[in-house]
Amino acid sequence: LWMLRRYVDEPNRLRLALAGITLGQALGAKISAVILVPIALVLLLLAGYAPPSHAEPAKPSSSASRKSKGSAKGAPGAAASVPRRFSPLMSLAIMLVLAALVVWALYFFPSDPWFYLRGLATVNRDHDPGYFAYLMGEMRPGGWYSYFLIAYLVKTPIPSLILLAAAGVVFFRRRRAGLLDEAFLLIPALTFFVGYSFTADNLGVRYLIPCYPFLMIFTARLGPVVTAGKAWAKAALVALLVWLIVEFAVIWPDHLAYFNEITGVPPQGSRWLDDSNLDWGQGLVQLQEYLREHPVADFHLCYFGSASPAYYGVAGRDIQVKDLLSPPPAGTYILSAHCVARARAELARSYGEGSGNWLAQTAPKTVVGHAFEIYEIR
Repeated sequence: LWMLRRYVDEPNRLRLALAGITLGQALGAKISAVILVPIALVLLLLAGYAPPSHAEPAKPSSSASRKSKGSAKGAPGAAASVPRRFSPLMSLAIMLVLAALVVWALYFFPSDPWFYLRGLATVNRDHDPGYFAYLMGEMRPGGWYSYFLIAYLVKTPIPSLILLAAAGVVFFRRRRAGLLDEAFLLIPALTFFVGYSFTADNLGVRYLIPCYPFLMIFTARLGPVVTAGKAWAKAALVALLVWLIVEFAVIWPDHLAYFNEITGVPPQGSRWLDDSNLDWGQGLVQLQEYLREHPVADFHLCYFGSASPAYYGVAGRDIQVKDLLSPPPAGTYILSAHCVARARAELARSYGEGSGNWLAQTAPKTVVGHAFEIYEIR
């Protein structure tokens, strides 16, 4: 997108070629990058109607042109003519041809001409339409269209949300850059955000990672506004930046499990989201250290992840979420946060907040690495 922006700003063949090559790199890196193709087309169409970023020099009158024609021809330092931009469809076609060559090379020149389309067809092959998505203590198949919006609001630091909102106010007060500059930020961010909200499984805020850089650059418009503003604006910006640093330090080194204070103080992420928002099998090293300092002869382990706990010296008796759906017998229970979220939702559906919901009535002894909740059942 950056290379495409450079091409539409000052069109020439080299910049168009670089836009096509980098599009191919994106497509080769991740199948879902195909969404960049319609985004590129929309931006190219807008570029055809948007005023140029830099005004061209005024053309001389016909008489002046005739007088200077002979002397200017071939003169050293004569201004070169601005290259003419291809039509939007032609530009996109050239980019796609170059992108296809790059992808073909990245896949080591397969003989199957449809190899990439076959790859596209596999994206949702493991999709389970009956999978119960989890959101705010509830589970249901198919999930929610609001899932990614809620995930964004609780997984993004509040200072960042405040700064983005302030940037939005500045934007709507007509303190804007040119049409193309704004389009190259907002169209990709909104397309990715809406596209994933309607098509992606409700598994994690990680799907929205492509949106964050665009929103951060959009937010950066506050810099000159605050610099030229009053002392209170500067003080507010400093306070928000300090807040961001504190957020980073408090969760370190477990940033995958970060949730902001919308979920509570201290944050209670497992009551809002599960899976890769919270727990992806990390924390085994911290759990190993904890068990070394606090030995437990025998414990039950509900682990959500692809690693081998035994490799890290975590050798408990394996249990599943279904084993937590009734009050468990006495003992020590080490539960991945994902297991806690799912078990709590199932228990709430069966018992509400009553005595049968033992997780609602029992506080963990401690939480290790923001990933494992340890319970002592007497």
